[in-house]
Amino acid sequence: MIDRSFGDSIFNLINYTLLTLLTLIVLYPLIFVLSASISNPEHVLRGEMWLIPKGFNLDAYTKIFQNKDILLGYSNTILYTVIGTALNVVMTICAAYPLSRRDLAGRGLVTGLIVFTMFFGED
Repeated sequence: MIDRSFGDSIFNLINYTLLTLLTLIVLYPLIFVLSASISNPEHVLRGEMWLIPKGFNLDAYTKIFQNKDILLGYSNTILYTVIGTALNVVMTICAAYPLSRRDLAGRGLVTGLIVFTMFFGED
């Protein structure tokens, strides 16, 4: 085991404290929204709910899943994501394998063109 200096220990303590605080800051809104979504709406509107749900109620989810447009939107999102990811992987493999061969003619030019496109965003 490596002996750590006092400064390293203090640095690690500060790091862990800041990362824990940042994690709590990021997770709080997510937990609050989830708790509010499964709580009774009257308790939420009165401000009686904090992080622990009050008056367990799934009516909001029932309404969401009965709406055909939302289900269609989610199914389209999942379909586009799966197809897009699969096509991206196939195209990357088709480009990466030939470029990994040292004797490919024009390898430097093709690699340069690929890297060149990375400098420009989608804006």
